[in-house]
This record gives sequence, structure tokens and C-alpha cells, in this order.
Amino acid sequence: MSGFPGNNGYTTENYDLSSTMNYTIPGCPGYVGNYNQNGLGELEKISLHFMYPENQRVAEFIGKTVITTGEMTVLRGLWEARGAAFTVHQMILNYVWLDEASGVLSTAPYVALSYLTPGRHTLMLLHMDYLGRAYAFRFSVTALSPSKFGQTIAGPIAASMSLLMQ
Repeated sequence: MSGFPGNNGYTTENYDLSSTMNYTIPGCPGYVGNYNQNGLGELEKISLHFMYPENQRVAEFIGKTVITTGEMTVLRGLWEARGAAFTVHQMILNYVWLDEASGVLSTAPYVALSYLTPGRHTLMLLHMDYLGRAYAFRFSVTALSPSKFGQTIAGPIAASMSLLMQ
């Protein structure tokens, strides 16, 4: 826990300085509110997403799902990636990253993957929130040889870049 200087002993935990609800606090010298904030702060977005989930609860993540063989990729649960690292362990419970062929890969909010042989690997991300709502998502990670990766991904991107620069 950390408090603000001059706040008469009041403390706050994980205060969101980018919040639209960040007002000037009397008795906190030099602490001016966030009145110029346009839109919601990241923690406000996370909170609203959590309070009002979609009807179909999808476990969301970020990270590369097409990689070269031997390349390490890290997939991270969206809650943590968007800045809820300090609350993710309180809000989201029982993370499970599962490879359908080899079983449980991780029970953390993230997983590090590397595949040595080319192929498509089917994975699932599962978790529950503290209200007991279950979230799941089935997806694939594709490992390509470096030459196939260049033909499939890097080559077309590089070719399109020259069109964008004109």
C-alpha cells in the first residue's frame, strides 16, 4: 500500500492515475485531478469489461500464434496484458493453458511456447473469474519452417510495405 503525500494518513492501493474519476484531492498539495482525460483509463476499461461480460465468455489473450520453428512466443491473458497485473490474481482464478496433444502447459496468466517441428498445435485457454463465471477459448499456434514463414508471412508483409510507402 502506498499513500499520497499530505493525505492525512489515508492510503490507497493500486490507484489509477489515468482514471476519468481522478479528481483534485483537497489536502494533497500539488495533486491536481485528471480533468483533461479523454475517454476511459485502461483500468476502467478492464473493470467495465469484467462487470459487463459478453454472453459468450471467451478467454482472451494476446501474442503471436504464427511462429517459426524454434522461436519462443509468449501468450498473455488479456486481463494481465491490459494492466490488471496487480488485480489479475484476485479477479481471475484457475488459469489453464492446455495443448490438446501434450496436456497442461501453464497455470499462470501467461505461457511461453516453442515448437521445434513445423505444424499446427491446438491449444485452449481456460479460466474462471471470482464470481464463478467460466471463460474458454480454443485456438491454434502454427509453427512454420523459416523458409515457409518467409513465404507465408514475412514476404507478403514486406511486399505490401513498398505499396504503403508510395
